[in-house]
Amino acid sequence: MTLDTLPDADIVARCRLGRGNSAFVPIECVVHMLRRGLRANNNALTSPLFTEFLQRLRRHIPLREDKESHFRVQVFEQVQDRLTSLLAKESVEYQDKLDFCEIKFAGALARLLQDARKKATKDKNRKAPLMNEETGEVDAQVDQAAGSFNPFDPENMSEENYRTVLDEAMEELPATQKRILEMLRNNVLIDSQDPIVPTISKALGKSEKTIRNQRDKAIAAIKAFVNKGER
Repeated sequence: MTLDTLPDADIVARCRLGRGNSAFVPIECVVHMLRRGLRANNNALTSPLFTEFLQRLRRHIPLREDKESHFRVQVFEQVQDRLTSLLAKESVEYQDKLDFCEIKFAGALARLLQDARKKATKDKNRKAPLMNEETGEVDAQVDQAAGSFNPFDPENMSEENYRTVLDEAMEELPATQKRILEMLRNNVLIDSQDPIVPTISKALGKSEKTIRNQRDKAIAAIKAFVNKGER
């Protein structure tokens, strides 16, 4: 039987086999099955395959400890953000940019890495002005000012000037906070009682409390940045 004719549980089991196994499933096929599950809204298939995909992605981009490790983490996170964002959109609308990942993942990854390295190099020495330089966190006063502010409010998002300011503010955020907001922007849940539902907590390997705290700090920083631009 071919992979796509197997029951969901068997597909997941096959995709989890190691490279040394004769039935090993290439990452291109994992992407194909993941996309198929997303388009069919099949959480039983997409949740475990999404986890498997992220694990394989990390193996494709080694994060060894050396003087360039921080730079590599930035590059990895940018690539992961891009792919996660595309996959999140796939359940709503077909994303042709993922086609190359099904054909030759190594080639698609090389392009993404090239773009990410350029951006990471450009931003290497940048500092987020809304952050405490010693702790790397948003100042408490700014944090408290977030209130019920929604950075992706549809009415605000309809204005080109606001979208421009929002993009600038997003670039000032620490990588993790930016990733959280990007996934929220694409309707990925923070957490879920259903173990098969893809969530931000699973994608980042952090607790729900940590995700919510980082989300609140990010929103506080965005609000402060937007308000600063309105003065």
